[in-house]
Amino acid sequence: MNSSGEPDVDPLRLIVKPKLRALVPRHEQVIRPRLLEHLGGASNRRITLVSAPAGYGKTTLLAQWLQAGDAGLSIAWVSLDEQDNDPVRLWRHIVEALHPAAPEEDFGADVLAGMSVTGRRLIETSLPMLINGLAELPYQVVVVLDDYQFVTEDDCHASVAFFVEHLPENAHLVLSSRTDPPLPFGRWWARGEMNEIRTEQLAFSEEEADCLLNEKLWLDIGLDNLSVLLERTEGWPAGIYLASLSLRMREDKHAFIASFGGSNRYLVDLLGEEVLAGLRKDVRGSPYDFGTRKDDGLPLRRGRGQGGLGHAPA
Repeated sequence: MNSSGEPDVDPLRLIVKPKLRALVPRHEQVIRPRLLEHLGGASNRRITLVSAPAGYGKTTLLAQWLQAGDAGLSIAWVSLDEQDNDPVRLWRHIVEALHPAAPEEDFGADVLAGMSVTGRRLIETSLPMLINGLAELPYQVVVVLDDYQFVTEDDCHASVAFFVEHLPENAHLVLSSRTDPPLPFGRWWARGEMNEIRTEQLAFSEEEADCLLNEKLWLDIGLDNLSVLLERTEGWPAGIYLASLSLRMREDKHAFIASFGGSNRYLVDLLGEEVLAGLRKDVRGSPYDFGTRKDDGLPLRRGRGQGGLGHAPA
């Protein structure tokens, strides 16, 4: 008990369980078979890195992959945030996410108990126990760490690198991040142990943009206008979706698309203010999760240079 008569709670031992559930895909979202196939073919490697700026659909893609996944594949999901920038808290969430992999065996209970006793000696004690436990499972396990850009502590990176280096053959790690974390990706790539999906692959193709704008949103955008929009947004899914919200309010869609010029920065500055002004508060959500906790959403009220609408991917 503390001086106020309230029970003492160690924040490092708290588990925020909603963070262990993946985003539920929505029907408006574009299914991306080429990327889903790329993800599905990587289970024989140690790690997959999905790296791109905000608004490229990283979380959405992984959620679709989870939903369409192999029935024999067990996936542990953790949505990271600033509070997870501590090795003990980070791994407590990962172990808790892994628990459903073998609930009848109380998977990971000994690892959690070890963390309570050994504190930060993760690499010497807790992680070897976790790795050994994974190796004994009779099926494939994938650990997804979404929004890994929030993890910056060296001890966290060291523990993740140790985990990847010693993963058993039936386990795979997926990291989703806005930037490349300081992990030994070059070593893993040289060994053929790494898979990656980057900005160029996550950018919408003409077929995907057509699917979103015309099949999903019924905007009836012609191929010429579609090509212009795709060029001006550089295939950025967030920009294309923001454009679709503005296009709904326009009678002359061709003139509006033709008026686009300059860079993505200009586009988001233009559309962000216009879309927010024209939408009711209760309908400001989107298939790409704008304005929510997710990395792939754009915090619409952020200013330039803060990773929101004012930040255009290079």
